[in-house]
Amino acid sequence: MVLESFHANGKDYEIRIVQLEEGIVIRAFQSGRAANGYSYHVTLPDNIALKNVLGLHGIRYLAEKAKEDVVERRFERLMEMLGSQS
Repeated sequence: MVLESFHANGKDYEIRIVQLEEGIVIRAFQSGRAANGYSYHVTLPDNIALKNVLGLHGIRYLAEKAKEDVVERRFERLMEMLGSQS
């Protein structure tokens, strides 16, 4: 499920939330593929449905963090730093 679509760094992105057996994952996507190496996973009790958590502050906060990761190019900067150490 798409939580938000946005444009940054010359590209279109989506922040998606997916329910898995063990909880939910929030991640940024670009052209249908993961936009970077970051994702946010939250373990939920078995009886909690995705629709019941969508409006919660913690979920909105993680979605905003996933968007900031893209806008601020955090993963790319991390990879550059790691590459300079080799």
